[in-house]
Amino acid sequence: MTVKLGIALSTLAAVLVAAIGLALAGGDGGSGSSATSAGGAAEKTTKVTVADFDFEPPAIEVKAGSKVTFTNKDSAVHTATSEEEGLFDSDDLEQGKPRSVSFDKPGTFAYYCVYHATMKGEVVVK
Repeated sequence: MTVKLGIALSTLAAVLVAAIGLALAGGDGGSGSSATSAGGAAEKTTKVTVADFDFEPPAIEVKAGSKVTFTNKDSAVHTATSEEEGLFDSDDLEQGKPRSVSFDKPGTFAYYCVYHATMKGEVVVK
């Protein structure tokens, strides 16, 4: 019984290590990674990093139905808020806590940080 339990535990450990490796293989914040929606279909997610009081990359192009995930690496709080009132607002982007915005319709969407108005970006949805 002890041998069988040892094999089962080692198998479980191997599966957990593999799952963690796959989860971490998504990268460190570059653009173009894929995410899976609750329905199981692949959904395009593009990542924007906020660092040194700047959006990186400052301009992106995505397909309609995509999500853009903003991750703040600064110690200051930022936002990603549409310049056209009411279109989208990430709310406060605290350091290391990503927030996503869905872009369902084509268009060009300029955004900025409400706390630092010189921080600007643009999302072009095709």
